[in-house]
Amino acid sequence: MNKENYAKISLDDFKDQTSNHGIKNFVISDDSANIDDYAFDFKYPQIMEGIAFAICVKGTGRIKINLREYKIEPCTIIVVLPNYILELVEQSEDLVVEFLLFSFDFISDIKLIIDIDIPKKIDQMACLKISEEETNDLLELHAFIVKRYKRTNFLYKEEIARSLLQTLIYEVLQLYQDKKIDYKVLTRKEKYLQTFISLLFEYHMKERSVRF
Repeated sequence: MNKENYAKISLDDFKDQTSNHGIKNFVISDDSANIDDYAFDFKYPQIMEGIAFAICVKGTGRIKINLREYKIEPCTIIVVLPNYILELVEQSEDLVVEFLLFSFDFISDIKLIIDIDIPKKIDQMACLKISEEETNDLLELHAFIVKRYKRTNFLYKEEIARSLLQTLIYEVLQLYQDKKIDYKVLTRKEKYLQTFISLLFEYHMKERSVRF
């Protein structure tokens, strides 16, 4: 899986496609977004540089994440971590998602308490089917973050967004904590990626250099 051959998508690329309300390293959909609203050609593999949470609210599709294929449908949450490879295999015309993207820099001051198994679960099941109630809870929280994100000339807007994001992260992590996942046998490269993600979560507050 030679990632040097894939195009990269950064948070700045998404800011060009959404309303930018001035919070660095943080992008959130202002309204439900159709995949075709964005200029990226997801029909070819792309590497995501940041962290993304997306919730399918309408339509269906199939997506490959790290070459593993998943079905997308309403009440599906998609979690994409740095260096994950995305490829949209198929989508219905009405496929609509809500999303939120951020970098590890944005949460560098947040001490996340994460069960050691969580990064493995995300790596094994990047698309997770959840209940309608769980979906509605996440969408309500997402809408609340959007409302706060869109306020202008608000002194503590970034701090509030970061605090609400921490709440959302824990809500998503709890969903994974509650799920039983049958672990698949990993290739050597998949094991390296899993270790990389675990280290990111463990050291995101103090080690952010490429060399580390």
